[in-house]
Amino acid sequence: MFERIKNLCIENGISIKELSLSLGFGENVIYSWKQKTPGIDKLQKVADYFDVSTDYLLGRTDLKSLNNNKNELIQKFEKRPETKRFLVELSYADIESLKQLEKVWRALHDK
Repeated sequence: MFERIKNLCIENGISIKELSLSLGFGENVIYSWKQKTPGIDKLQKVADYFDVSTDYLLGRTDLKSLNNNKNELIQKFEKRPETKRFLVELSYADIESLKQLEKVWRALHDK
């Protein structure tokens, strides 16, 4: 997490100290995150500052912001050979498999 924040600071031309102070933290607060986990309120402030998700800061995803990268993610998905293969193989699927796939799709869509 600290490394991601450090890299975001570099990308945005600010120091970690400047980030800490601009968010109203003590100047060494973010440095302390090398050893301990911050509270969600502080983590959210950092995420909001850089317009990234907290999941990105936590290393749970490599997408900085799902909204900003949605088209990029779709394009990557469309270009993957296994996606193209899946669509071709879909035409050979039996009706029960297609019904199961539709249930999965609806579950994802409703989420």
